Amino acid sequence: GVDARAVSWAAAERGVQVTPLSRSAPASMTDGRDGLLLGYSAYDRESTRRGLVTLAQVIRECMAKERSARAVAMRQGA
Repeated sequence: GVDARAVSWAAAERGVQVTPLSRSAPASMTDGRDGLLLGYSAYDRESTRRGLVTLAQVIRECMAKERSARAVAMRQGA
């Protein structure tokens, strides 16, 4: 997985607003899983598509950063 708060922050820096599920629902309702809340009904199809493309890129970048950080930690014996 990827940290939903990090994704939310990075997406906001690119003009895409998403909310980490942890801000809206207690862990007991989500079985402890994290996620993102997306609101798209106020946007036309093309705006939604662009936002999702940007969000997908942000998620890929956050996943790559997390993989890199884990690899560094493993090399350092953490």
